[in-house]
Amino acid sequence: MYLRIEDFKTMKIYSPEQLSELDQLTIKEKEISSHQLMQTAAEKASDLLLEQLDNNEKIYVFCGIGNNAGDGFAMAKIFLDQGLNVEVFILKYADNLSPDAQLNYDILKEKITFHEVSEVEELPDFENNSVVIDAIFGVGLNRELPKFVQEVISSLNKTEAYKVAIDCPSGLYAHQANQKKDVVFNADLTLTFHAPKLSFLFSDFGNKVGEMKILDIGLLQNHHLKSEYNFIDQKFIKSIFKKRETFSHKGTYGHLVLIGGQKGMFGSIMLSAKAAMRSGVGKLTVLCPPKAVEMLNIILPEAMTIESESENFIAYQEFDFSYQTLGIGMGIGTSENAFSALKNYLEKTEKPILIDADGLNLISQNKDLLQLLPAKSVLTPHIGELKRLIGEWNNSFEMLDKAKSFSEKYDCILVVKEAYTKVIYHDKAYINSTVNAGLATAGSGDVLAGIISGLIAQSYTSLQASILGVYLHGLSADLYVDKFSVNSLIASDLIDYLGNAFSTIER
Repeated sequence: MYLRIEDFKTMKIYSPEQLSELDQLTIKEKEISSHQLMQTAAEKASDLLLEQLDNNEKIYVFCGIGNNAGDGFAMAKIFLDQGLNVEVFILKYADNLSPDAQLNYDILKEKITFHEVSEVEELPDFENNSVVIDAIFGVGLNRELPKFVQEVISSLNKTEAYKVAIDCPSGLYAHQANQKKDVVFNADLTLTFHAPKLSFLFSDFGNKVGEMKILDIGLLQNHHLKSEYNFIDQKFIKSIFKKRETFSHKGTYGHLVLIGGQKGMFGSIMLSAKAAMRSGVGKLTVLCPPKAVEMLNIILPEAMTIESESENFIAYQEFDFSYQTLGIGMGIGTSENAFSALKNYLEKTEKPILIDADGLNLISQNKDLLQLLPAKSVLTPHIGELKRLIGEWNNSFEMLDKAKSFSEKYDCILVVKEAYTKVIYHDKAYINSTVNAGLATAGSGDVLAGIISGLIAQSYTSLQASILGVYLHGLSADLYVDKFSVNSLIASDLIDYLGNAFSTIER
């Protein structure tokens, strides 16, 4: 019996209120002050930046009045102590600094003259080769920025300086939806503490975050706080990954059936089949049209094949062998033949199955099919397919809520394919950390379908297989891009690098 996902430790994504409570729990448990915790955060952020900066760069630190400003003041002092050229600007949108920010302000004023900014005209002329650090608003923001702060941020966004946000780009809400018109600091790099913030992982304003670095500042790991949002990192993946046993055989690793392909789209099922074999599945049988069988026998001799009774389309056929799961939909089209086949497999299969691509389109056109879904089945829509399944949404937070409701209603796992792919099961979301723009290429989803279905066949639960599958999929892309270019990545490369991805998590 394998452990449930809930029994494994994930990197939790907390709300600002929870993060504040976690700060207080850490302060109490470790018997430190809030100022000491702030200093740790500032040192971690400064150390990372110092590795990237050279002594010729002018650093402009923009601070507000809250604890994010306290981080900025502390970082400015560290840079000054290192002999760097630093100027500090304060946007006083209220009268009083927070207590810890005041303390760092008092320390820093012995070393530097502050510039107070109340209008855009008071901004400096930025030197070439300069760095702008945003410590104006942190994760606690939940309202529209003051007007003059919006104007300042808009002006900063227009500079050629390298822009760094501390914890969260100013103007971005950490755990709720922004309005499209909102002004947000446009960071090249965001140094965030403890874990990513939920809004960083959505397309709405995620491009404002730039490159994200997560800094461990020593917050408690063991505590009572709960979150339904989880960030899939390598530590978590290692905890669910199962090593192969010495005394095992091909039957130990399951039998997968893949069903797909129609004339003109045979490549989809080929990619899925190759990816499934590379996922470690013990045996693979592929049902596809006769011409696709001929091709598959050449490019993947490890797979067994069954010719569809239809020359150009798949058709329902019963199997006279046992199998662990099946994957269907890759390149099947949306014809009557495909609909009939999908309906029959749904009606006559009790095990969780994976449905991708045209299988999802057929379900969207015939929503009654959802009632036939075997429990814990996996659906792998991209954003367009998801909209057809669950309806439109106004923002990504609403999308997530609708997806969770859909998953709960039909007891299925949704793998929502986007930049940060999200695995959703009932009220929980697992968000992938291996993110790569090279995955935006034809056939990438077919590869993912093969990986996940192959893992399900190996006795991973549907949820475990989905989480592990999206991580391996993205990691394969990362490993390719480390060696070549993100522009040249094609779906077949993902399969070629899947072995390297497994090797990375096995180490």
